[in-house]
Amino acid sequence: MKLLIYSILIVTLLVLILRKNYFQKWNVPIIEEAQFKGPMVLLDVRDYNDSYHSPVKGAVNIPIAYLRRYYEEIPKHNILLIVSNHIEKKAGIRCLRRKGFEVIGYKVIQPNTDINYLIFSKEDEIWNTMTK
Repeated sequence: MKLLIYSILIVTLLVLILRKNYFQKWNVPIIEEAQFKGPMVLLDVRDYNDSYHSPVKGAVNIPIAYLRRYYEEIPKHNILLIVSNHIEKKAGIRCLRRKGFEVIGYKVIQPNTDINYLIFSKEDEIWNTMTK
């Protein structure tokens, strides 16, 4: 009986640890076309080559590898994350949340994608996204 209780306890602890570290739900929406209020920062965490070939106007460019080193350069506002894959998204959200930032959305842009425009319009407070 004691063995069964200990087994259940160990399995429960493992599930809680794995859920928090590996299966955590981020609750961060994909941004296609949305309206937000208040100051925001577009943060491009893609590799330099990707961000050079498909730039985002008005974005702060800090590659994911340098995010921990240069996070002080990011203004303390809501953040819209620009990423090239879901690994960058998860790593960026995790790092920024640990540093006290609020990530309110993300947009995945595949490498070497031609972009018509990717603009944050402060007048309308709308972030418009159009890709080919």
